[in-house]
Amino acid sequence: MTNSSKFIVSSSLLALFLGCSPDEELLVGVEQGADARLTADLYTWDCTNEESDWMGVLGFDIALEFVPDNLNSRALPPVGSCAYAIDMFALDALQSGDDLPGATGMPTWSTDAMTGDFMEVGPGLWFSDVFRNVLSCDDSASVITSGVEVQEAGVFSGMTSPTAGEITSITSNNSSLAGFPFGELVELDWEASGWDETFVQLRRERNGVAYEVVTCNTSGLSAFTINDSTWEMLNPEIVADTNLLYVGFQNRLEEVTEYGQELELVARALHVVGINIE
Repeated sequence: MTNSSKFIVSSSLLALFLGCSPDEELLVGVEQGADARLTADLYTWDCTNEESDWMGVLGFDIALEFVPDNLNSRALPPVGSCAYAIDMFALDALQSGDDLPGATGMPTWSTDAMTGDFMEVGPGLWFSDVFRNVLSCDDSASVITSGVEVQEAGVFSGMTSPTAGEITSITSNNSSLAGFPFGELVELDWEASGWDETFVQLRRERNGVAYEVVTCNTSGLSAFTINDSTWEMLNPEIVADTNLLYVGFQNRLEEVTEYGQELELVARALHVVGINIE
């Protein structure tokens, strides 16, 4: 099982500390070994008027992780295939990490338009729930286009997430606002540019906590279908109150500090199919 308190469906960060850790044998990808990761996540929703449709801003959060030499891998499976139990979100993984070297207080962050503070939610994990469920139809690209810079973070001060790409449209045959039934066929297609990778994550959640996830690599594709073979990777006997799909777009950079720590810097846009707004 994995834990999550995703900002769209959760009510408290206390839910992060429920449940158990993911089975390491189920993780797919390269050997673990990076030290720190900065992730800026923009969540989008559909906006429309009489003239056009576009991606509006639903929410925004930022995660800073420091797990020396053992940060969990987010490496995707081969393009077009899916894998079970990849923790694509810091609040799912909840690894035990360390204090930030050289930091004397709580880290902060800034963009061209905003500043804010992180909150320490566990050893080695700092999180900023910048805003959620704002239902804004402002241009989503404006939130993280310039990147997010971290300050007051010791040796990691100045680390900055990449600039974001653009999303033109995302469509689905499922328009439910409260998830969808187990086993349902879900057809997705999208138009986007300027992203290194894309992925789709099928999430089975209960009370805002993700109990099962399947992640599919859709990099270079413009459509994907959640069908029987995808659902068969999940256990229907595990009780879940919501089934959601995240369509994710990400840009990643890898850097090394002057002291030798390996960094992963990530900017993502995530569109939620079957969203349950609370």
